[in-house]
Amino acid sequence: MKTSDTLQFEATEHATAIEALQYLDVSGHDEAMLVGGRFLTMNEREAEKLAASGIAAAYIGTINRIVDGKVVERICTIPINDDGPDAIVQLD
Repeated sequence: MKTSDTLQFEATEHATAIEALQYLDVSGHDEAMLVGGRFLTMNEREAEKLAASGIAAAYIGTINRIVDGKVVERICTIPINDDGPDAIVQLD
């Protein structure tokens, strides 16, 4: 993609990853994503369009870990179009 190219997609921006994940429960959106430092939610079609564009982004999700013998839910990112060493990040 050239620097002069643009990609338009519909999404809702949120202040935090937690807010984006919570919004999925009450909206018609399917995916929470981190794009250019912005927490976004969007429908599956828009997420696929973004992934196909080659723009570095990441899906936002949760994983369960055992901490001190207890199951703790953690927020993490799952990168797409980014092979760099900092691609996978735990957000909490």
